[in-house]
Amino acid sequence: MELILAQDLAKLRTDKPQSFYTNDELDLLHQLENGLIETKSHAQVMEDLRKKLGITEKMMKFDYNIVWPQKAEIKLFYQADYILQQSQNPIIAEQFYDAIKSEVDKLSFTADVYRLRKKKEIPILNGKYQVKFLIGQENVYIVDFKSARQNSYSFL
Repeated sequence: MELILAQDLAKLRTDKPQSFYTNDELDLLHQLENGLIETKSHAQVMEDLRKKLGITEKMMKFDYNIVWPQKAEIKLFYQADYILQQSQNPIIAEQFYDAIKSEVDKLSFTADVYRLRKKKEIPILNGKYQVKFLIGQENVYIVDFKSARQNSYSFL
């Protein structure tokens, strides 16, 4: 039995008239309709490959949950409040808050790259701020947040 990826199948199953299909596409659709070809998602294919090769654990994880403990969240709010006081513009403060959250959310996909690093700290917003984090089994915990101008992480 042949195998076709589900994403490739979706490309074939469009609303175009049958006269626009190539002979190969028509043959492939016929085989699919008769159950001669198995469809799988990319993730299923990778999981089958891991099993075949005897790899019991995934090499990298790309779907961590981002958790902001209260201390880090409060520091972020204080910084947004400081920006609000300085600018007198709530839109600027809100954009700052959203930009930080958005940048940190990218860790859900990239955290495994930092797993072996001794120092789990990344610069964000063009190096203007730094975030310290820990990597757990399923979560990335944002431990602390500071402006790059600060020499050290301060306590609340």
